[in-house]
Amino acid sequence: MHKTPARRVGFRALATATGPVTHQSLDAVADGHVADHLRALLVPHGVLVVRDEHLARIEQWLPKVLGRLPDAAERRSVERWARRQPLRRLHRQAEHTSSGQACGIRQEIRAVVRLLEWLPEQGGNLAACTQDHVDAYLATGTAGRPQPRAFCTGPAATSTPEP
Repeated sequence: MHKTPARRVGFRALATATGPVTHQSLDAVADGHVADHLRALLVPHGVLVVRDEHLARIEQWLPKVLGRLPDAAERRSVERWARRQPLRRLHRQAEHTSSGQACGIRQEIRAVVRLLEWLPEQGGNLAACTQDHVDAYLATGTAGRPQPRAFCTGPAATSTPEP
């Protein structure tokens, strides 16, 4: 710890903060690698409870990827779908999320965001999206392009956005 100033700063910030040391407070005072290192020290000693790190990283990443969407109603629709569908699947499983599962969930969410980024280029938006739009989107991409199928067929796609 003494050799890495960022770790010292992280520990100092935790020590001087008010309230208990939590995963959230650790995430707030240290960047990713430093937080991971500190967490690896604190969890085995019972200072922090074990948490699903892959799931936590997806939940921290979600607002960033949704920030690419300029329309607030579309952002809310995608976030609502992500929390009700792919993230809920991860929360309900008994074991921790694997790196492969986390990668798949991020691909699934990115596929939806890319579709919604593409729609305005075609003069459309989520509210006016049709099967023809989705077909054209899939036809213009590469063969390995992740598909937004779960979003397009799920409950969020058929419900109207909340204000």
